[in-house]
Amino acid sequence: MLNTLSVATFEPHVGQQFRMQLAAASHVEVTLVEASPLATDGDARRQRAPFRLIFRGPASQVASQAIYSVEHDSLAPMSIFLVPIRADAAGVYYEAIFT
Repeated sequence: MLNTLSVATFEPHVGQQFRMQLAAASHVEVTLVEASPLATDGDARRQRAPFRLIFRGPASQVASQAIYSVEHDSLAPMSIFLVPIRADAAGVYYEAIFT
């Protein structure tokens, strides 16, 4: 399923809430704050153009780098490798890179 995702899948959902599963019975609401294409190396064998997603979660619940189940009301549930990249007064930011 992940190989069919593209930046266009997520662009309409920037600013919207997603649920990130932290544990069996625990989740946190995160906001998709960015969905952007990445520069390509010109390799024609790529199945899709690379892109990145940035989510913002609450500062009170910092998740470590790991694969998380992420859900949105209009998308199928997916497992995404998320990396915390920074924190500020607005919350903690997580990045996912798709190549």
